[in-house]
Amino acid sequence: MRTNTNEVPTEVLEMISQGVRVTPVETATKKAIRRNWQNNATCDLDKVALWAEAYEGCSWAAVASADTIWILDDDTDVMKGWLEQNAGFETFTVQTSPGHRQYYLKQTDASRALGAVTQPDTDGRFSIRFNNQYGIFSGIHEKGHAYKVVSAAEIVPAPDSLVDYLRSFVTKEKPAPAHSKAFEFQGADELQPITSEQIDGFLEHFKIEVRGKGQGKWHIPCPWRGQHTKHTPASATSILVINGAVIFKCQHSNCKDKNWAAFRKHYQDTSELPNYNFHRKPLQSMTVVAMDELKDVGAAGYPTAYGVPPATLQEDVKLEVLEVESPLPEFPTLTGSIHDLSVALDPDIPYAFKAMAAITRVGLALSGHTSLKEKPHMQPRFYVAMVAEKWRGKSAANEQVGELLNEVCGYKTANSIDSGPALVESFSRIKAEQKKVLLDPDELKDVFEKAKESTNGRSSMFGEMLKLYENNRTGNHTKKDGEVKIQNAHLAIIGGATPASYEHMWMKTGGGGDGLQSRFTVVSSNSGSLPIQRRRSDVDAESAAMMNIKDQLEEPPQYISVSSEAYALLGEWWGGVKDKEHTSRLPDIIKRFLIVLAVTNDTDTVGAESMKLGIAFGVHVLACREKFNPADSVSNVQSFEQRIEKCFERFETMTERELMLRVKPKRHPGGYTAYHMALRTMLSVGRLGIKFTVGKKRVLGLQD
Repeated sequence: MRTNTNEVPTEVLEMISQGVRVTPVETATKKAIRRNWQNNATCDLDKVALWAEAYEGCSWAAVASADTIWILDDDTDVMKGWLEQNAGFETFTVQTSPGHRQYYLKQTDASRALGAVTQPDTDGRFSIRFNNQYGIFSGIHEKGHAYKVVSAAEIVPAPDSLVDYLRSFVTKEKPAPAHSKAFEFQGADELQPITSEQIDGFLEHFKIEVRGKGQGKWHIPCPWRGQHTKHTPASATSILVINGAVIFKCQHSNCKDKNWAAFRKHYQDTSELPNYNFHRKPLQSMTVVAMDELKDVGAAGYPTAYGVPPATLQEDVKLEVLEVESPLPEFPTLTGSIHDLSVALDPDIPYAFKAMAAITRVGLALSGHTSLKEKPHMQPRFYVAMVAEKWRGKSAANEQVGELLNEVCGYKTANSIDSGPALVESFSRIKAEQKKVLLDPDELKDVFEKAKESTNGRSSMFGEMLKLYENNRTGNHTKKDGEVKIQNAHLAIIGGATPASYEHMWMKTGGGGDGLQSRFTVVSSNSGSLPIQRRRSDVDAESAAMMNIKDQLEEPPQYISVSSEAYALLGEWWGGVKDKEHTSRLPDIIKRFLIVLAVTNDTDTVGAESMKLGIAFGVHVLACREKFNPADSVSNVQSFEQRIEKCFERFETMTERELMLRVKPKRHPGGYTAYHMALRTMLSVGRLGIKFTVGKKRVLGLQD
């Protein structure tokens, strides 16, 4: 049911109806009520209505962004001259004080080029609120009078003539984009440098804009992807922009000799640039080296012109280690009703999270009902961890899929169960013959923290989770109820975690040693934060997909067969990865996935094409495990010791500063104190040693 909107001012309803995000402001002030308002601002009517009720009598501000609107704060009636020449022009306008007006306008290429303007830039005439700045349009001013809407007209795009008119008042010159200077980049010696015009055209084609020492990352399809195996993700290639310089890097093993020079040469004689879609990503976790005069970067991440690792460079070569995220293999694009639901539902939420939320729920519904012909006791139940930074859509996917499927799939949901006996009690209260529980916490760490050792003793929750993953028997003995035995319990788990909380929640669990960690299906996404203004769900397609899933779940019990061709593909892939760490139980997880995939595609046979999807699913889960699964530890210091050792196994030698930049102590429990204790301990016991020095800097490495 929609929240009551009677408390929402009319002008606020008008603003959000035009897709403009709003945030509540303390009355008679200019202070936003919500912390982190830049990210919390919304145009969602339900949330706005709740805010209006919670912060009764508050003022309201509209948030400008480069993609939606900008706000002209006119303090000296500078608009009068332009309006006299453009009679009839109207847009949403607010009188903030007598003689002061705010004009709300949609962004255009011209307005984005003008950007933010401060009052000092115009000698006090006006300012422009451009991106993550707000303008108050409803409520009480700090001087006691009310904000007044003087024109409730629709917000219109800013005419170019208006932008030019305003630019004429800017007395402080704004710096121009430094495309040519920033991208005068030399390749290998045998290649001619790409011209400024070529690089500007390249950037314009791909909608890349870098000002000054801009930084960013764009994933692109690999130009040499036709030479790779079928299961290699196409999007493992990246263009990086670091301190204004361009670096090309491909993660494919086949492309270890490819670099920016090779990429440029591939297209240098091509009149038309490749039609790639670029997705900008934040700089995060793969090592590259940037220098004052950046040379071409080879596959190892070191400048090929020097030909040696950075630790052996001369002291006068200044280098800085930057961290750039290596993209995960993409979650496979499915077929069938779960795919239809995932596509229809909130298109801006990552596909992986929506699909896995649906797979978990449908799998639990099928448990005890449908299995593999070759393994009749296998049940398609999952313990799922969706791991990504905040604001990536984990909770949104889980909540929205749950709203659609929880009732359809017929299980009991629980947000929090703090012990083994509490879990047994949850099952015992279910009247149905097949007792099914979906443990659905918003944050997985909450479940794990309650199950760890405490002053009151150790919870039996981990034991129950281990036991119920493979079978359906549980129970306990209490004075009140005596012995309770349950033979048909079906448990599934799904929840979200940030990389840091996922690592921390395994501390003191022994999850790596007892196998609990290997029972979790870990999924993630390369997508960034959810956009400010999200696209709407396709309600009709969403409803049709939900009803299709409902009909599929009502089919009689069945056994799913796997063709010999499909098994051959699985065997070939498994043979190449089985000796890797973190592969435990992966084939069984793929088979559980295939049961759900078969049912939601109205088939009882897994063929070669379905197995390819299963393998792609396994590739994604394995990569997520390798990236996020920590080793067992009992303290923050031990966690840092493991992190430091893993870092040296990858990079061999590093200065202490390089090590700290890669380990990022402030992102992990214990912070710098635990990090320095771990480093000192490893040096004192001889696990780390000084390999050589560069000037006054010690270069460390692992000791045998």
